[in-house]
Amino acid sequence: MLEKGQDKKVIELGEKAIPALVWIILHGKDQPRERIKRVEPAPVKSDQKIKHNATLEAVILIMEIGPSPAIPLLIQGLKNASPSVRARAARGLALVGDASAVPALVHALASEHPTVRMNAAEALGCLFISHIDDCDRVAAVSALVQIFENDGDRRVRMQAARAVSNTTCAGVTCTLIRALDDADPNIRILVSNLLVKQVSSIESDLSLVQKTLEGFVNGRRKAGDPAIIKEAEKEASEHYIKIAEAFRKSKNRVLICADGEMLEARLKPPKSRRDSGMFRIQTSNRPLAPRLVRGAG
Repeated sequence: MLEKGQDKKVIELGEKAIPALVWIILHGKDQPRERIKRVEPAPVKSDQKIKHNATLEAVILIMEIGPSPAIPLLIQGLKNASPSVRARAARGLALVGDASAVPALVHALASEHPTVRMNAAEALGCLFISHIDDCDRVAAVSALVQIFENDGDRRVRMQAARAVSNTTCAGVTCTLIRALDDADPNIRILVSNLLVKQVSSIESDLSLVQKTLEGFVNGRRKAGDPAIIKEAEKEASEHYIKIAEAFRKSKNRVLICADGEMLEARLKPPKSRRDSGMFRIQTSNRPLAPRLVRGAG
């Protein structure tokens, strides 16, 4: 941890202090004394009891000095033999990285260690918010979708879903909608929330949401357990209501439905336990066929 007033001295050192600051990010602690002696005055003071603060201070100072010299060092950290160092390098790139780190982070998604994959996905999600070339963006999204659909670690899948939700690449929304039928309830809840956040900026098909949720319920009906079926109907109804409400409130779109009253009924909470939501409320012979068009306001 830096002593009082020492941050100004580090900033004055400029790029000379970057290697020591990157070391803190990669190792979660200060450099050994024999390495620090190369930089005067020493930019850090050993205190392993406050690793998080030391890492945060290092990131702040790097941003003050200018992150460009640190990025190649962090990218190099992704090749370190230690999984913990690679994971910290990916987290560091999430905080100070730029588009030049995308290829290395995509490669890190193939790591055998879930924490490395998770942090790499997080970093890519952060970089999507800033400008990334279309070629790099498409490659990154493709890799993240593969991770989301096939990874065996829930944490990695959830971080990949959050990452792809930060981009407008074609097919991302459909990938999230299909995950409403995922076997993991935590994934279903997450993608439902992500879809709600996306409706104001990404054009989607509400009918696909309905179809996916109906498939989810029908799959649970095969079990033949009334309790499982009831719970599935309740969950699907909650997801549909939440997503449909977001579409309806979207400022730049108008929701048009073949049966407006039916849509309004679906958007209301069940009045009794006999009404479990959208799958019990639908009584009209006319199928619900929602679509989206751009609205005036």
